[in-house]
Amino acid sequence: MSKATWMLFVDTTWPLDEFFSDVYIPFDCEFVVVQPAGDEGAVLTEVYRVRPSSPLQKYHFGTWSAVDGLFCTDKSLYQRRDNLQGLALKTAFLKVSVLAHSVRIDNSAFERVEGFKYVGTTLANRNSIAEEINSSLRSGNACYHSVQNLCLPGWYQKI
Repeated sequence: MSKATWMLFVDTTWPLDEFFSDVYIPFDCEFVVVQPAGDEGAVLTEVYRVRPSSPLQKYHFGTWSAVDGLFCTDKSLYQRRDNLQGLALKTAFLKVSVLAHSVRIDNSAFERVEGFKYVGTTLANRNSIAEEINSSLRSGNACYHSVQNLCLPGWYQKI
């Protein structure tokens, strides 16, 4: 998954389904739409599609107001995206000796790796989630600091 988080500021007169009718926002992309709500506030909605032909999925990500500040969900990306809209994933599990440097299946060789990203999650050969937690914390901090300066009274009127 990309470490970038996209934030788009739009007018409330645009229905999101219409605005994103021809736009594919991948399942593992963090894309937040900010729309004004009232005189001094905003609603943050996360949007994505499970696949290009599927309907736009919307999730209430949070709110912001000049009085109360920013309130966002505490759920992780994949807790927010727990419905694949009928999409079936093909998976396999291969148990390999830790001593093996590579594995051959038919005529294909697979090299041993320390870990890799799959559907936005880091899978490590030591079964440790510490790196995944640290990565999530870094992403969250980057997102918070990227919008912190925008959360000033009247921010949406300056755009």
